[in-house]
Amino acid sequence: MLSRTTRSVKLTDIGASYHREVAPAFDALQGAEAHVRQLQAHPSGRLCITAPVELEVSLLDRVVNLVDEGFDLAIRVGPLSNSGLIVRTLSDPQPLGVFASPAYLRRHGPLKHPHDLGTHRCLAMGSAQNPTAWSFVIDGRPRTVNVTPHVMINSFQVVRALATAGVEVARLPMRHAAPGLASGQLKQLLKSFAPPSRSVLAVYPSNRNISPARRAMIDVFVQCFERHPPLGSTNSMPG
Repeated sequence: MLSRTTRSVKLTDIGASYHREVAPAFDALQGAEAHVRQLQAHPSGRLCITAPVELEVSLLDRVVNLVDEGFDLAIRVGPLSNSGLIVRTLSDPQPLGVFASPAYLRRHGPLKHPHDLGTHRCLAMGSAQNPTAWSFVIDGRPRTVNVTPHVMINSFQVVRALATAGVEVARLPMRHAAPGLASGQLKQLLKSFAPPSRSVLAVYPSNRNISPARRAMIDVFVQCFERHPPLGSTNSMPG
C-alpha cells in the first residue's frame, strides 16, 4: 500500500482508499481513549448511594447488596457483619438510648430494667434490620430484649415527636433525642443498660480501583461529619 523510491514514500491508490476507510475508526478510538483518561482523572458520571433514614437521606429502608444491586456506596451504622466491603469510618461512636416523656412515665410508671419493656407501649423504627429486638448490656453481657411495638415508623423525627408527646417509649440515637432532653420533654431511661455506641460508616465494594466519583463523594461525607459531628459524639462535646 506504499510506493517507495530512494527519495520518497507515497501511498498507493489502494493505500489511500484504506486510509480513508480506517481514519474515522482510528479517530474514534483516540477519542474514546481520551474520554477514559478524563473519567479516570476527574469525578464524573452517576453514583448510586444507599443510606439509612436516620441520616435524613431517605433512599431505602433496607440493607441492600451493593454489588448485586449496582450501588457504589452505602452509609450504614456499625458494627457490620464480615461482608468483604471496604469500610471508612465517618463519625465517632454514637450512643443509643431509650427515652420517654415525663407525662408518659407519670401515667405508666418507671422503667427499671430492660425486661420491664414488656409491660410498656413502645415505638419501633420500622426500617431497622430487627426493629423489635432492642440491644442492651445486662449483667455485663450483650443481650437482646424483644418488644411488641404499638407503632412502627421509618422516621426518627416522627418517633421523637411521638415520644415527646407522651405517646410511647422510644429507642433513639442520642443526636435525635438531644433536643427533647435539653427541653425537658424527654428523659433517658435504662442508662446503666445502654448498648455500646455505634459509628456511622461509609462502605463500598472492594473493587481494585476506586472511581474518582466515589472517592470524591466519600471525601464530601468525611468533611461534612468533621464540620458537623452528630450530637453526642466526642467531637461535638465542649472542650
